[in-house]
Amino acid sequence: MPQIFLPNTITSDMLKDFSVFGITNSSFVFDKKLVKDLEASDQLINFVLRTEGYTPYAYLDVDGNTKIGYNLDIDINGNGLTEQQAYTIFIEQLKNAERRLKNLLPVDTLTQSQYDCLLSLYYRTGDFKSVGTTQRKFKIYDFIKENKWEYVATALIEAGNNRNVRQGEAKLLMTGDYGLYKDRSFIKSSALKTLERIYPNMISQTSVFQAEVVYFAETKRFLPGMNDSKKRLVKNS
Repeated sequence: MPQIFLPNTITSDMLKDFSVFGITNSSFVFDKKLVKDLEASDQLINFVLRTEGYTPYAYLDVDGNTKIGYNLDIDINGNGLTEQQAYTIFIEQLKNAERRLKNLLPVDTLTQSQYDCLLSLYYRTGDFKSVGTTQRKFKIYDFIKENKWEYVATALIEAGNNRNVRQGEAKLLMTGDYGLYKDRSFIKSSALKTLERIYPNMISQTSVFQAEVVYFAETKRFLPGMNDSKKRLVKNS
């Protein structure tokens, strides 16, 4: 089967028209601030939480890597992570990524939406200078230096990897629209309802036990179908 090579350069004729969406948050999109004074917005934090999703037990991500909580690789062999535990680790990792990013950025000022977009990309991929896959990767470092944000947004959309997230990053970058806000209690509740539905079909007995422990910690109830010996073990964990 012949290998298909896609262009990996963003040209003016490829640029997406974001004017059809309108500006949701004008101050986020247009007001420049010193990078050293910028911090991840609450909207960005919620965007990442929603799109990463919360899972209280160890699971395999799309690349076959074991993760837990908000797509984390910490404490995967422990007793699972409550939502608060997962959130605490997530915030610590996001802030670490934020400090590294500030030291790497080639500009002194950004708008909130520009900063949030780059932070989201860097936190998830470890790279903000390019975006894409081995089959198709776009270099965006010079676009950032030259303030060509429509090129950055188009690269995000065309990149192909983790498409929904990249499209969300492009939209928040250009319009200040971070999507539908969902508070953490809703995210947790949805995760526990999913757990009730799929239990005990996890990837391992370790994951099953993590699910049982966290469900009890969060609800003070046992998952349906647990025997008395497992209940005692979970209660004492």
